Amino acid sequence: RTAHKVMELIASSPFSTPVRNSGDLYEFTKASIHTPSLLGNGQGGLMTLSVNTIYTATVPKELCHGHFTALTVKNALVDAVRELRDDGDRPDVDVEDSDVPLVAVLKGRRVGSDRLGRGRGRGGRGGRGGRGRGGRFGARGDFTDEVEEEIVADVDIYRCLHSGGSLHRRGYRTGSMELDMGKEWGDDDNIEESEWGDNPQRNRRRSLESGNAPIHRAAMKESLAAGLLLESGWDKLVQAARSDGLGAVLIDPMTGSGTLPTEAALIACDMAPGLLRIASWRGGSDDGRGRNPHRYPPAIRWKDFCEMEEWDNLLSNAMERTKSGMKWARSPLKPTEKGMLNIKRKNVTILCNEKNPRACNLARISISNAGIGAIVSL
Repeated sequence: RTAHKVMELIASSPFSTPVRNSGDLYEFTKASIHTPSLLGNGQGGLMTLSVNTIYTATVPKELCHGHFTALTVKNALVDAVRELRDDGDRPDVDVEDSDVPLVAVLKGRRVGSDRLGRGRGRGGRGGRGGRGRGGRFGARGDFTDEVEEEIVADVDIYRCLHSGGSLHRRGYRTGSMELDMGKEWGDDDNIEESEWGDNPQRNRRRSLESGNAPIHRAAMKESLAAGLLLESGWDKLVQAARSDGLGAVLIDPMTGSGTLPTEAALIACDMAPGLLRIASWRGGSDDGRGRNPHRYPPAIRWKDFCEMEEWDNLLSNAMERTKSGMKWARSPLKPTEKGMLNIKRKNVTILCNEKNPRACNLARISISNAGIGAIVSL
């Protein structure tokens, strides 16, 4: 719930031989990555790829442009594939939904080297200031060595297990929930439409007509909201409520666009956030690609992927856990004490309030799209 990317390290430059320029990066990529296991042995169909770059500090000037740095990594892999194939064909680039999305992380650092100065540099030949490019004069006139610093980069290359950008984008803010949430999670358990906070069919039509919904400029990231809730112990409170029968209550008096209560409901219902990414994708009906990149992520297309059946089982288990969690969360609280007999409350109750009508409307959209209106009251 708190991760932005899930990646696997496939190559790392040695500390003793850092990368200084694009040529070094090209040679490192081509020599360090086993192309047959990454993109195939050159005999079958070609897999698409993409390369993104992340910088964590100042890097050499020749590597500071993210696009050209990514292009260098891509060219090294493409050339390696060409050398494997008799037809000289090359992999295509797909920036939206590549089979092998790569991320190059460049970490800059400074290294020093001792060089004997020759008295040449900013001061000229023995000119003003007595400073040379590689040395300087001490206080008593003796010539001393100067350590010159050079910026180099350590490079790590990862392959990303998913596509569609950062995982903090759950999908309930897009306003385009393609999956009928009420039917998918409700019919088997006889969930009434009113328990989802509104008519799910009407919500679905309204979302599809609106396209991408606006996002509040100060909206909290979904992953940050989930992290704060986990740090506060909300997940532990929910687990305790399952055993002691006292229920779990969360109150958000200034909810804004509803990120905290929405994420709290997803945790309480044991709903995997990736299920909402699958539900929110609507590209198949518009561009004809027909493949949901969240339902069929890059990891299951790799050469070394185990079995498609195993992935389908994981999705089925996640759906069953969501159904069970939703059923428990919306169920009436069982009275355990005499004083609780007249209290009508559910196992999970989330109360939120917002004064700004526009923010309140955004919160309603998120709650409705996520299908958690049964336990969230705005």
